[in-house]
Amino acid sequence: MKRMVEEGAIGTVRLLRATWLSDEFVDPAIPFDWRFDRSMGGTTIADLGSHLIDMATWMAGGIAEVAGQSETFVHERSKRRVTVDEASSALVRFESGARGVFEMARTAVRRPCDFTIEVNGSTGTLVFVYARLNELLYGEGGDDPGLYGMRTIRAEHESHPYARNWWPIGQGVGYGASFVNHLGDLLERWPDGPWEPDFAQGAAVQAVCDAIERSAIERRWVETRGGHRQR
Repeated sequence: MKRMVEEGAIGTVRLLRATWLSDEFVDPAIPFDWRFDRSMGGTTIADLGSHLIDMATWMAGGIAEVAGQSETFVHERSKRRVTVDEASSALVRFESGARGVFEMARTAVRRPCDFTIEVNGSTGTLVFVYARLNELLYGEGGDDPGLYGMRTIRAEHESHPYARNWWPIGQGVGYGASFVNHLGDLLERWPDGPWEPDFAQGAAVQAVCDAIERSAIERRWVETRGGHRQR
C-alpha cells in the first residue's frame, strides 16, 4: 500500500481514514486491571490509536493539527475509577493539506480486532482490511467505466517482499509470519541500522496522541508538537 502511494498509483493523497475497533471493554463486569489505569496502561488513543497514526504518517506524512473527542462509558470497575477512554476519534490535518479521520474503540460489540485503513487520492483509492490480511483493494480512476469499482490485489506474489520467502501463492502469510518478517528486517540491519521506524518516528506518533488527548479535554483544534515524521 505504501509503495503504491509513493509510486503515484492514487495520485495526490487527499483523504485518509483509519479505524481500530475491538470489544475487549464491552462487558461492564470485566474487573479492574492495569489497562483501566491511565498511569500504567495509557489511553485507548495511545494504545490502539498509535498504530493508526503510525501507519497514516508513514504513508501520508506528518500531521499538523487534530480535533479529538473521547468517552468512557463504564466509569467504575471493581469499585475503582476507570481513568482511560474507552472510545475516541479525531479529525486530522496533515502537513501536506490532506485530511483524515481516526477512530479507536474498545466497546464495539463483536468487533474483536478490526483494523481498516483507506487512502483516497486525486486519481484512485486504496483500502486495507486487517481481517483479510493478504488482500489490498485498489480503485483506479482511469479504468474502463465498464469495470467500475475496486479490484482485489492478492499480496502473495514474490514481487511483494514480505511474501517472497514464504508459501506458494494461495497459502497466505499470517499474523505470526508477520513478526518473523519484522525480526528479519531487524537482523538484516543489525547492529548499525538504519532503523525503520526509529525513536524519532515513535516520538512523532506520541506527539499526535498527546495532541488528540489534549484536544478531547479542551474541545478545540490542537497543533501537534514534534509531530513531523520523516518519509
